[in-house]
Amino acid sequence: MAQWSAGLFGCTQDFKLCLSSFCGPCVPAGRVMAHVKSDKDNKCICLACLATFIPFVFCGWNLYSRMQLRDKYGIEGSTVKDCLTVFCCACCAVEQHARQIGCQGCGKPQSQDMGLDKKDDTAQHAAQDA
Repeated sequence: MAQWSAGLFGCTQDFKLCLSSFCGPCVPAGRVMAHVKSDKDNKCICLACLATFIPFVFCGWNLYSRMQLRDKYGIEGSTVKDCLTVFCCACCAVEQHARQIGCQGCGKPQSQDMGLDKKDDTAQHAAQDA
């Protein structure tokens, strides 16, 4: 099983992401959920901003994101550990999730910047050429 790409308390590695995770966690949390759900319209960011005002809803949002990221990337852990992490260190968890998908400074996830989505583009170009 894989590990998280960044530790839970690795806040100092990216100051902009750290600042946004603690001062406005709805933005990175929304971008993480958009990555998990493949949301292209940024609805997730708007919903995360609303969820931030209701702590248990926001923690539930983060718990769902964390569990989806663990499944997607094969990261070891358990639901109990996820609950403890999200309810005790919500902002640190938001940053860890954002770092996992490569959301440096709350920009686009690195997978999009690095062109890792090119296989979809290749299939589209092949269909257009045919």
